[in-house]
Amino acid sequence: KIGTIYFYNNQLDVATESLKKGLDGAQKLVALDPTSAEWQRDLALASHCLGDVFMVQNHPAAAEPFYQNALQRLQDLLKRTPNDPPDIDEVIHNDVLLGDVNYFQGKFDEADKYYEASMASHEAILALSPKNPVFHNEYAWDFCTCPSAKIRNGPRALQEIELALQLLKAANAKTDDYHILDTLAAAYAENGDFKDAVATEKHVVALAGTSGKSQLDALNARLQLYEQGKPYHRAKPSDAFF
Repeated sequence: KIGTIYFYNNQLDVATESLKKGLDGAQKLVALDPTSAEWQRDLALASHCLGDVFMVQNHPAAAEPFYQNALQRLQDLLKRTPNDPPDIDEVIHNDVLLGDVNYFQGKFDEADKYYEASMASHEAILALSPKNPVFHNEYAWDFCTCPSAKIRNGPRALQEIELALQLLKAANAKTDDYHILDTLAAAYAENGDFKDAVATEKHVVALAGTSGKSQLDALNARLQLYEQGKPYHRAKPSDAFF
């Protein structure tokens, strides 16, 4: 957890050392009891987080073995409890990241295999939790921002994010959330509706307010794309985080 704090504060050298220690500790616990689902999850998370440190620095090849390790452990856990939404959600994240890892190394067919696996898992998690707006938002984001044209689907992205907003309204939950509206803007742009994309993303930038510089830079970069009549698709490994 300390390592992730350093990560989100862009203290990557310190984060790397902290996460390596965390990974080593998690490996020792799993060695003591390989049957412990909790420790296997901790090890998967530690491995995933270390992959993130390399990915955010645009080193996908260095990130790959850590995401592979995390994915394998999570898939093993799902063999025991196949209908566990949090584990499925983590599998989705690792599949998407491994898709990006391969895509940005020019291995497009391999990337599509991971992206397609993530989309199948999206369907599985929504079958289990159809009223979870977070899952609909994640699905919409992947439909409109995936680097692979084979995966992108503008109409479906808009359908999913609008459903997420409907679910939030039905639950009397906050709909003026910049993460949700950022997806809505991306979905508008993917469908060629740049007027609504620009208006929505301007609101997103205002809502983001005091978010970190990297996040605000990313939001403003998306706004500039929409103003130029261009959709946003992830264009480099670090785009997975902002």
